[in-house]
Amino acid sequence: MHLSFEQRIEIPPRSASRLQRRADTLIMDEIKISSPGANVDRIPEDISVEMRKIAHDLSNALEVIVQTSYLLGTADLTEPASEWLRMLDGGVEKAMKLNQSLRSYIKDHSSH
Repeated sequence: MHLSFEQRIEIPPRSASRLQRRADTLIMDEIKISSPGANVDRIPEDISVEMRKIAHDLSNALEVIVQTSYLLGTADLTEPASEWLRMLDGGVEKAMKLNQSLRSYIKDHSSH
C-alpha cells in the first residue's frame, strides 16, 4: 500500500504502544547475533567485503534518518505527531544499535 503525504494514518496511543512492543519482539526474534568466542566461524573474504559495503551504506542511510529525527524534535509538534516522533526516535535508536551489532559481528568474524 502506497501512502501519499496527503493521506493520514491515526494510530491510537494504546495501539501505538502495542505496535512498538510487537516490533521490538520481532527484531529480537529475527536478529540473533552471537558474541565472538573460541569456536568462531569465519565469514569468507568475498562475502565479508560485500557485507561491509552494505553495512556502510546502511550507516549512511541511518544517519539521514537520525538527523531528520533530530530536526523534527526541534519543531513544535502536537499530538499525535509528537507521539509518532517518540516512536521514530525509539526505532532509530534500535536501528543504530542493530547496525553497530552487525558491524561488530562482521569485524569479529572476518579476517580484516
